[in-house]
Amino acid sequence: MIGAWLVQRKTPAIYQAFNRHDLKAVLSNFADDVTFVFPGDVRASGVHSGKEAVTRWFEQFFAQFPTLRFTVHRVAVANLFDMVGNNVVVTHWDVEVVNRQGRRGQNSGVTVTTLRRGKAVHIQDLISFSTQGRTSGPPGGKEGKYAGYYDESRYSMQRRGHLSGHPLPLSGERRPAQ
Repeated sequence: MIGAWLVQRKTPAIYQAFNRHDLKAVLSNFADDVTFVFPGDVRASGVHSGKEAVTRWFEQFFAQFPTLRFTVHRVAVANLFDMVGNNVVVTHWDVEVVNRQGRRGQNSGVTVTTLRRGKAVHIQDLISFSTQGRTSGPPGGKEGKYAGYYDESRYSMQRRGHLSGHPLPLSGERRPAQ
């Protein structure tokens, strides 16, 4: 239980390191054999394996978005009674970015992180891309700030087999102190 509690407390601090572009602090939480999966059909999308490849990805991300601000809304763990740092962490966040050309953007997302001995070994982002602060729901669905986000992401994860062994909703969900 102490391990799960520490993860829930530490996760918002990691996102604050992202906000500061403190890559060293972010990477200190990753195992050498980490895999990072970024969704979508853009140049940055794909599977990035190994700490060196993940480091390059984040260096390019920080260069593309000199201004970014993550806000963590919820952190949940799969195993509330974890004592050794082997767990799955789900973090719900919003991010506001400004790219090198000065264009602003907003996204909401969920990051699913698998930990081994307290270090991230698999990280997968699931992002609901925004248009003027709104995200669209599933085809034929309602529109709204988070319309269909969770159902669509869960379906997408299940379809790809990413939820096998990781039941949702997760136990130990909490909101970080504001």
